[in-house]
Amino acid sequence: MSQADQDQLLRLVEKLQSDNERLRQQARSESHSRLMAEDALGKTEDRLQLALDAAGLAMWEWDLVADTLFTSSRFAHILGDSQGGNASDRMWSTQELLDQVFTQDRDGIHQALLKVLKQIAPRLDIEFRVSTPTGLVWVECLGEVVQRSMLGQAEILVGVIRDVTRRREIQSEIEAARAEAVAANAAKDEFLAHMSHEIRTPLNGVMGMNSLLGKTLLSPEQRQYVDLVGSSGQALLALVNDLLDYSRLQAHKLVLEQVRFPLRRWLWQVVEPQRIAAQAKGLDLQSKTDDALPQEMVGDPGRLRQVVINLLTNAIKFTDKGRIDVVMRLVADADLKPLLQLQVRDTGIGIAPEKQQLVFGAFAQADSSTSRRFGGTGLGLSICERLVGLMGGRIGLDSRLGQGSCFTVEVPLGQASDDVPTTQYGLEGFGAAYDPIHREDAPQPDAQPSTLRIYGGMQALVVDDHSVNQLLATKLLQRLGFNVVLANDGAQAVQAIQSGAFDMVLMDIQMPHLDGLQATQQVRYWEQTQQKKHTTIIALSAHASAADRDKALACGMDGYLSKPLLPEALSAALAQVWRSRGAARTATEKPELSMTTAELLKVQPVPVSVLPTGTGGVNRIRLLARLAGDEALLHTMVQAFCTDLRDRMGLVHTAIKTQDWRTMGAQAHALSGALSTLTATAAAQDAKAVEQAAHAQDIGAAKAAFTKLSSTAKEAYDVVKRW
Repeated sequence: MSQADQDQLLRLVEKLQSDNERLRQQARSESHSRLMAEDALGKTEDRLQLALDAAGLAMWEWDLVADTLFTSSRFAHILGDSQGGNASDRMWSTQELLDQVFTQDRDGIHQALLKVLKQIAPRLDIEFRVSTPTGLVWVECLGEVVQRSMLGQAEILVGVIRDVTRRREIQSEIEAARAEAVAANAAKDEFLAHMSHEIRTPLNGVMGMNSLLGKTLLSPEQRQYVDLVGSSGQALLALVNDLLDYSRLQAHKLVLEQVRFPLRRWLWQVVEPQRIAAQAKGLDLQSKTDDALPQEMVGDPGRLRQVVINLLTNAIKFTDKGRIDVVMRLVADADLKPLLQLQVRDTGIGIAPEKQQLVFGAFAQADSSTSRRFGGTGLGLSICERLVGLMGGRIGLDSRLGQGSCFTVEVPLGQASDDVPTTQYGLEGFGAAYDPIHREDAPQPDAQPSTLRIYGGMQALVVDDHSVNQLLATKLLQRLGFNVVLANDGAQAVQAIQSGAFDMVLMDIQMPHLDGLQATQQVRYWEQTQQKKHTTIIALSAHASAADRDKALACGMDGYLSKPLLPEALSAALAQVWRSRGAARTATEKPELSMTTAELLKVQPVPVSVLPTGTGGVNRIRLLARLAGDEALLHTMVQAFCTDLRDRMGLVHTAIKTQDWRTMGAQAHALSGALSTLTATAAAQDAKAVEQAAHAQDIGAAKAAFTKLSSTAKEAYDVVKRW
């Protein structure tokens, strides 16, 4: 071998050695990188597992081809299978894992999986129960398809699962709390309805006697006192009814009236009844009006009156000496739109600056100490603020401790026009002969128009299954000028309305066979399909809650009256319905009906039970006041009541023996209404208890309530039969 060949071979060997060393170093470097990558991957997996454990999540992977399902160790904790805390990963068969699922939840899982596999849903999101040694556990399962075949079939699903039992328990607790709150709210409504009834009963007696007194020969001064008592009674009755609307106000369901009313006369009528209370404390009460005020405005005089009376009574209560001024003027807002401003100023105790915003909160008072001098619920100013807000206005307070307060109410001044109805709200108590105290803001009221000119010759249908209620409603409507036809239940009412033309229907709510709500719905459907004229239907119910009124109006009725039926309430309801519907106030011809009045009044004979004896009874003076002193009507009502009482008591007695819950409830309801009309409050409550027992199908409670009813009803019977 030549020297040249040797040198070339040597260079080749050196190159091979160099390449080999480079490859060896590269291999060492790649091995180190792989080790580092494996180490980083391990750390990442550890971190992921820690995060999953912290979140209470277990991983799962489902191989649909192999029909196996992998779960991480956390799933063993969920199932309660870990022993000594040594939980581990596990591979399941599909059926083996499905056996852990609560039987009633398996179909839901199957349906959810089908939607994911068929690509109807993008991912799996379902909650179900699994069996554990300690009982059922709610779990939430999330996942999605991560691998599909070339044909689009799902092959592998991956996801997480976690225990949501506590969340489910919290949801159940929230639902239970919500149900309890709803029940409490219903109890509140029932309490308000009961209290309003208890207050209205003696108040109706006071107003009735005052009305009778007003029909006697009085001097001008006595006439003034009688009229002020009547006006104050109307205001008190309105406030009692407002208690039932409080829940509607909270739920933003209260609807304001939009009518025209005279401003100066309205203010005088609001302020004047408070003058006696102010004078009793030695306070000077004055009212002033701006000359720029229009004669009338459009709004809700009743709600505005409620606001001013609340502010005025507070001013009198918190003022020991000095004066109170009520000022009504015309102002403008930022857009120069007219506003009615009412200010009530006093020289009373005043309110500290830090307490002034608190007084508008519900159940809040400026002085909440237990030794405070002044009582009250602290609800009045909160209601005032909400009412003024509904009117589109605002209420403000400017007060200095020890120097007095000034409440300012500003509401939009609606312009009176011919298409807005006019109301005589609050002026019914003033007669033409009344001459008020000589004051600048005390206008002379006009004489009341005769109601006979409004309703004379109109046709009315009275629908009630109780003869006493029929008689009272008939007499009241006849006094208003109506010609009256009677029906005993909803089915007869529907037939009568379809056979003739009635200007007004007074419909009882609860009746046998077909109740008032169902009858009204049938009439409205008939009117719509046959293109008939709308018939004015006013509900008559023994219930007085806002919910019952809303239910009646929702089914198509035009108005709502609660029992016992009072002349003033009937007149007001008719006026309101006529205004809202724009009905023509003209007389109509008496309709020809397919059934006669005698046929409508036909009642099947019923068995009679023997009533036990007792003492006590009803209030004749109060009842006579409701009938405007009509002795003849009282005698007729008593005769009808005595006959009806025996018959219906017999029906209830038989229904209790046969446990005929429907008949028992219907007859007890009718008895409750009749006894309430006759002012037999105790007996009416006992009849109501029988009705409630029938609804609950509690035979023990029904028998106990009927025993009490037998005694109190007999007491009422013994009293009225002597009249």
